[in-house]
Amino acid sequence: METFGARLGRLRREKGLKRYDIAEPLGVDAETIARYEREEREPKVSDAVAIANILGVSVEYLATGIASPLKHSMYAYSADDRIVVPVLSSSDSYNIIPSTDTISVSTEHILIPKTLIGTIQPQNPPFAFIARDRSFEKFAVREGSYVVINPAERVANFDIALVFYKGKLTLKRPQYTKSGALYLFSGSNSDAIYVPAEDASDAKEFKIVGKAVAYQFEETKKIYHNI
Repeated sequence: METFGARLGRLRREKGLKRYDIAEPLGVDAETIARYEREEREPKVSDAVAIANILGVSVEYLATGIASPLKHSMYAYSADDRIVVPVLSSSDSYNIIPSTDTISVSTEHILIPKTLIGTIQPQNPPFAFIARDRSFEKFAVREGSYVVINPAERVANFDIALVFYKGKLTLKRPQYTKSGALYLFSGSNSDAIYVPAEDASDAKEFKIVGKAVAYQFEETKKIYHNI
């Protein structure tokens, strides 16, 4: 059975590339690529994604040799029983609604088990952002942790979701009303934000971006579900 290193070497040669051609975009030396091919070292997730893009194949195929060798159309790639989830850059994390364009250019990725992600849709891929302040501790998410958002998952009453409102992204627990208005909760019921129906129906003013499905502590790398 072809190993990861052997597959990497074969694909590189089939493309007519030297090890330097792969190493240079990654910011490493050619010997590092040689070590990958000799199975002496494993690439980081972000480097594996970059290598797959350079070779024009999916991360699944590069990692396992089982999936289609054609480049994957999604921005979150499967790797074994986990999903390679792109992390939004800090400049994108708080003031714009994430899109496939901003997600696709991400240079940082984390691995999250498929079972925690839920439904996956190519047009609404999961992504993560970094909790940059202590306001997320209301949801037991420590500052510096990765929060995984899945736009394809339905957000029910009081689920934790990433919400865009009045030019800012934040975690909230929405409560829907029959009138079309919403209440957005953080911690206790006393700090609810009221979103009028006219704001809730204005896509430029308000949007529930996706359900928060998991988070990963930066210090321990431990992954938690149902935040």
